[in-house]
Amino acid sequence: MMPTTQTLAERNCRQHDSLLVPIPTYCGADHHKLKFLSSLMSWHSSFWIGLKRVNGIFRWNDGTDMSFGDKERWIHGDPTSYGNCVISYYYYSYEGPERRVFSNINCDNNYPYICAAKPCDTEHYCGLNPSAESDSTSTETPMWEETTYYWRAAVSDYIEDEDNLPVDQNVTIAS
Repeated sequence: MMPTTQTLAERNCRQHDSLLVPIPTYCGADHHKLKFLSSLMSWHSSFWIGLKRVNGIFRWNDGTDMSFGDKERWIHGDPTSYGNCVISYYYYSYEGPERRVFSNINCDNNYPYICAAKPCDTEHYCGLNPSAESDSTSTETPMWEETTYYWRAAVSDYIEDEDNLPVDQNVTIAS
């Protein structure tokens, strides 16, 4: 898939009953999710994430406000007044640790993206609207609070080695 605007990326994720991926925190179990996410792209790739400025507030696409207590997520100097959409990119500094950071930019720029959907079990995913027969949790719980994720990578042109993806991560390369 070619890079696209944030609006088109968001629309494509919703068509696959998923959302633009949120970026986990940098510690604990989320650290492994972040490393896995980064492994879907070449190390230097930037990509859209499910964070957008709405009425002056940065809000995740599940409706929760971003906590500005976690300032380590933003590259130094961001967020700026320019740009309502957010990308994640790999930041390397001689002065500190290498890490993925956020930067707010114009939503009309083109970047690859990753969609995420909530799993129902080990072989299926529920997406945004789980069926009544499913054993999944209530749809009132934000999907990002779940402990496991089904990652739908919508970036097949940007994956370095598609044949060697981790098999235990329930990854599907969207075509």
